[in-house]
Amino acid sequence: MKEIKNISVKEFLDLQKKEKVKLIDIRTPAEHSRECIDCAENILVDDIYDADIKSDEVVVLHCQSGNRTNQAAGKVAGLNAKNIYLF
Repeated sequence: MKEIKNISVKEFLDLQKKEKVKLIDIRTPAEHSRECIDCAENILVDDIYDADIKSDEVVVLHCQSGNRTNQAAGKVAGLNAKNIYLF
């Protein structure tokens, strides 16, 4: 299983400069529409298996409290992602 690591906002910004990053916002569409990070793709936890994740992509999962990112991380670990981070 791939390592899943928590990162800070600074680490996320640094990672974006070095890697091909796919930022996935795990929140509901209503939460996402109220405020979001521009580069984030909104995918619900239950739909994460349908995410188009490439083997050269680093996946960063984001939600409001961290509960949904933890749920999604286990699912994403079985997909092609190069590395998985939570923020």
